Amino acid sequence: MNPFKPSLSHIPQYVAPVFVDPQKPPKAKRHSPLPSVATLARVFDDPKQARAILEMSRAQLVETEAGAARVRECYNPPSTADIRLHVLNACDAGLHGVEAIALHDGCDYADYLNTGDTCAPTLIRYKGRYRVQSVGDFVEVLQRRGVRVD
Repeated sequence: MNPFKPSLSHIPQYVAPVFVDPQKPPKAKRHSPLPSVATLARVFDDPKQARAILEMSRAQLVETEAGAARVRECYNPPSTADIRLHVLNACDAGLHGVEAIALHDGCDYADYLNTGDTCAPTLIRYKGRYRVQSVGDFVEVLQRRGVRVD
């Protein structure tokens, strides 16, 4: 046995194969979980419709009246999240538009549906995730974490 050549006897020689069913497509992983219908009921009159909008593709969103209007009014193509929030805003009469909160250096922000009351629960999109929370609570949590809100 050569002392300068390491022994490979501790490494197993057989690795079990992984079987993949070609008939079954792989599960798509979502970037982030969406709020449940029960949670969305705190904001929307029809939470099932709101959940369906959250699950729509960009093409489906643009086919809606509100989605098409949003695309028409923008010089540059809006993001899918922006279109989605405008479609959600249009599906409920109690909402008053899509607004944004600028955070610390102006590079980061959160979009939310304006309910007219900072203490009322609303849908907030922050860092690619949707949450149901009041804007006031959201800002307080950020400030406790040391994030300056402008």
